[in-house]
Amino acid sequence: MNKQLLTAFSAVPLVAAGIVLNPVSAQAAQINPPTNREFDFSDVYGISSIDGSRNGVRVKIVGNTVTFDFVPPSGNGTGGYDVDSVSGAFSEFGGRNGTIQDFTTPLLAPNTSVALNIDNFLTLGDGNFFDLTNLYAPTFNQQTLPTGVTSTTIRFIVDGTFQSSTGREYAGLGIFTANFVGLTTQQVLARAASRNGILTPYSATFEAVPEPMTMLGVGTALGFGALFKRKNAKKENKG
Repeated sequence: MNKQLLTAFSAVPLVAAGIVLNPVSAQAAQINPPTNREFDFSDVYGISSIDGSRNGVRVKIVGNTVTFDFVPPSGNGTGGYDVDSVSGAFSEFGGRNGTIQDFTTPLLAPNTSVALNIDNFLTLGDGNFFDLTNLYAPTFNQQTLPTGVTSTTIRFIVDGTFQSSTGREYAGLGIFTANFVGLTTQQVLARAASRNGILTPYSATFEAVPEPMTMLGVGTALGFGALFKRKNAKKENKG
């Protein structure tokens, strides 16, 4: 695999958040006002790919673009996901599944971003949505597990706005994570550039704050990555 693709896929290190399960509300759910005015991940909406070896996200590199196809279903423009963790503003969404839109982005150089502006990127249900504004260049973290097996973790940030069914808008930040056990960074990139791309399970954690924002600076994103890394280093080491 050439170094150009590897360079294009590097940026800030990020990690996913913990799991807090909540029961499903019998009434129509809504995104409530967040509890804090900064991204400290006290209002968490955590999702993951639907269970199954053929489910997840198919990542395919073609030329200078990357396509993310969320499965199931494949090639439909929209995929499904499971809701794993909710707290604070999202406490009414425990156990509710949602939908996520496929997207295509150019290859990104380190510390850069691209404006995608995808309305209803996430459909939480009951008239609640997340509109994606920007996607930030991903990072590849290759390591050797205690068992001696090589593992590569890919993470990237998105930002945007949560739209509550009550008509309120809240600034949103999301962090996606995918793990490739048994593959080096070069092997992951090579498979992504193959005819069928690479299919992998994924997880993502979203947070909301009261004020809408138009863009999240890359410097600020670095801070969020460091926060998550500190909070979850012990958990990741155990995995």
